[in-house]
Amino acid sequence: MGDGFSINISGQDLKKISDRYSQLKLEHEKSKVDKSSSDYLCTYFLLAGFEECLEYVGIDHKIFENGIEPLE
Repeated sequence: MGDGFSINISGQDLKKISDRYSQLKLEHEKSKVDKSSSDYLCTYFLLAGFEECLEYVGIDHKIFENGIEPLE
């Protein structure tokens, strides 16, 4: 049973989402190394919020863990 919501995303858009997810994840990992608690919290909440937004529209953020390439 559907909830009446559907979304169409192009391959190019998926690539942009993947790139942004990778960038946020990299910034978060870097903030762990830098030992700055404020940077860590900022990047944590940015990444967590991005993941939550993806989940809200029905996209599992784990598909972006290793990046994706658009289909030709």
